[in-house]
Amino acid sequence: MKGKKHTRSRKILNIQRLRSLFIGLFASFVLASSGLAFGLAIAAPRASAQSSAATDSNAHRLAPVNINAEKDRGVFHRMSDRAKVTYLERENRFLKRKLANLDGVMLRLEERLDSLKSARALRAHGIATLDSTVAVMRARRIQLEATVRVRELVAARRGPAE
Repeated sequence: MKGKKHTRSRKILNIQRLRSLFIGLFASFVLASSGLAFGLAIAAPRASAQSSAATDSNAHRLAPVNINAEKDRGVFHRMSDRAKVTYLERENRFLKRKLANLDGVMLRLEERLDSLKSARALRAHGIATLDSTVAVMRARRIQLEATVRVRELVAARRGPAE
């Protein structure tokens, strides 16, 4: 069944290629014949007797036509139009789900970033509080050491305590 479907789509593609080839040949024939007729109409009064015999033999010949055909190597080269549409619809649904998923991931990451920023701010505040507390304690220690030295000096001047 699968092979028949593949063969049928290949036949359809061959028919389409032949149809486009035929249309191209027909169009080139029409253009060539109209161009030839136009050229004969213009050149007829000026032509001599010898050239008229030469143009009569060439009058029924078509101009050579070059046809360049390439194989279609795209994603859809074996698919029918219906299959292309269903494929693109399926791809759009997949991309829609993927986009929704990535939006959710982005929202979760933004929430995580906000919580980390607030935690960082709390830690920075805690560090600043500790630094100020340490500075106050150092100042108090320096003050207490100075008081102890003063008392020791006063006691040394008074002399030994009896």
